Amino acid sequence: MTGIIVADWVVYVILTIIVIMTTRQSTLDAYVFEVLMPDLIGHDRRPAAFIVYLFLLHSTETLGRD
Repeated sequence: MTGIIVADWVVYVILTIIVIMTTRQSTLDAYVFEVLMPDLIGHDRRPAAFIVYLFLLHSTETLGRD
């Protein structure tokens, strides 16, 4: 049983490393974290609102590069 748990952990770590290495990085202004994040999370009481905002921000940056 312990071998399965260790194997699952190793697979998780390897997949995490692959995702980190293949993810494109975007730069975000401090304003996003200092002003918008508390406002979005505090207003909606849902951290998912900030994640959606980051996705939309990244999508617009990607469209601008094409």
